[in-house]
Amino acid sequence: MIERHTKHRVLGSLDEAPAVALLGPRQVGKTTLARDIAGAVPDSLYLDLENPDDAALLADPVRYRHSTPRPRFPVALLNPR
Repeated sequence: MIERHTKHRVLGSLDEAPAVALLGPRQVGKTTLARDIAGAVPDSLYLDLENPDDAALLADPVRYRHSTPRPRFPVALLNPR
């Protein structure tokens, strides 16, 4: 994978916030970037909000946050079809 400036920005944002949303048009590398970061950042979780099971985890974000030991998770938000 090509090292991108965006990766460093996302990692910096994860130091400041428990979640990061990646937004953009299709086929620009959001999912690849999110999975790469999730694999490199301890205690992280990749969620695809087009997947109903993943989206259900965040239906009540406050409850989810309190039920999980302070995860940091990049979230790939894919554009609707």
